[in-house]
Amino acid sequence: MCNFLLQKCKERGVQVIHPATATAIGTTPSHVLSELTYTDASGASHTIPCTQLILTAGVWTPAVYRTLFPASSLSLPITALSD
Repeated sequence: MCNFLLQKCKERGVQVIHPATATAIGTTPSHVLSELTYTDASGASHTIPCTQLILTAGVWTPAVYRTLFPASSLSLPITALSD
């Protein structure tokens, strides 16, 4: 299933950057998302335009969210174990 979805994304022009670690976001003066900064496997930092962001890191999603939005008081209720 994952390979199928990856192939479909690539067919539609999605560029996959792997491995990469998202480290920060940038916003416009009116606080609208405008860019994402990430670190690649070599440790180099890159910034790319970004107007929408989907966090899909499984149980690590809350940690990614806290990294990108450190001032937010929102707590994402995602855990490793189901209730």
